[in-house]
Amino acid sequence: MTALELAKKYGIYLVRDQWNKTTGRYEKVENVIGVANIGTAKRDGMVEEIKVRKAEIIEAIKNEKAEEKKARDERQAKIDAIEGLAEILAAESRLIDWNLKFDKIMENGESAAFLSSKPSYNFEEALKKYPRAAAYLKAEKLAKSKDEKLAEVGKKALDLILDGDLEAAEKLMNEEKEARDKRNEEKTRVFDLTSTEDVDALESRWDRERELLEIMSKENDRVEKRVSYEDFQILRNAGEISNKHARLQRVDVFGHFYTVKEFFDFQKNF
Repeated sequence: MTALELAKKYGIYLVRDQWNKTTGRYEKVENVIGVANIGTAKRDGMVEEIKVRKAEIIEAIKNEKAEEKKARDERQAKIDAIEGLAEILAAESRLIDWNLKFDKIMENGESAAFLSSKPSYNFEEALKKYPRAAAYLKAEKLAKSKDEKLAEVGKKALDLILDGDLEAAEKLMNEEKEARDKRNEEKTRVFDLTSTEDVDALESRWDRERELLEIMSKENDRVEKRVSYEDFQILRNAGEISNKHARLQRVDVFGHFYTVKEFFDFQKNF
């Protein structure tokens, strides 16, 4: 096992500050390690090896941290090089700051006479002028999504943008939007009873509804059950699930399991 593998397995970390009983305060220390998973290390009989390889482990941890910092700095340099991004973010920051000051004045019932004029900036025009910056901001928003699928798409798009492949990033995000729009369309689909295809689809849905209700009537309410997104919608439409109560405890939406509360929060994002 390498020194780095050893550090990761047993949660070995560098101690930066240590309590000094003499001075009565925390002080900076060098070449001191801590072991988060000390119990596991003892059971595995690895405590002595950790002590013997302490210097090697410290060097491995420092090297890894240096590599991580280098990667972060290189990534930040690419972000800083995106034309127009700093300008848009600075304008957004000024507007947010002004709004906070204005809200505070209103809350306190004070006069806004001495407040500077509201910052003026045409965000729509700026996003058109700087397409790479616009794509970055869009991808960043997706990457921060609570939905794992959207976050994954956002992160991939960010990497593509920073690697210089704007076209591929926009294609990826557009494909995800189209797929999301299609899912939303299916959610609000209106069936045409003059269409044989729609009638067959409705009959299939009703058959599935009866099957699901029969399963639920036999299962203990406390037993955790998981259903697909489509089945969840069927049961919801049948009045078997509401925002406040659900006999189904988990819902599988696009491969991710949500509690019912999480599911309704998830729906608000669309």
